[in-house]
Amino acid sequence: MGKPMHIPAAVARLADPRLYGAACSGMAPAFDVEPLDGEEQQERAERLAVAVKVCTGCPVRAACGTVAEELGRYAAGLVWSGTARGVRGRPRKDMR
Repeated sequence: MGKPMHIPAAVARLADPRLYGAACSGMAPAFDVEPLDGEEQQERAERLAVAVKVCTGCPVRAACGTVAEELGRYAAGLVWSGTARGVRGRPRKDMR
């Protein structure tokens, strides 16, 4: 084994060990509830449907929901544990 990797403290705080092994790892933009640049409403709905589907079989889904609740408003605008968090004035049916 090589040297242990040094992770700056600020970055280390962003990684919650309860979420290790999450099915969404590396897919962050897909879980952003806001439309991506140039994205049409239908494309957004399809992207979020895929995000929710990824959550369905995730081994850390329960922990993800707990972390989102703990983060409160900081979890807003993202899909956590198969649910869009903190979105106001938008129909939820297009996110499932």
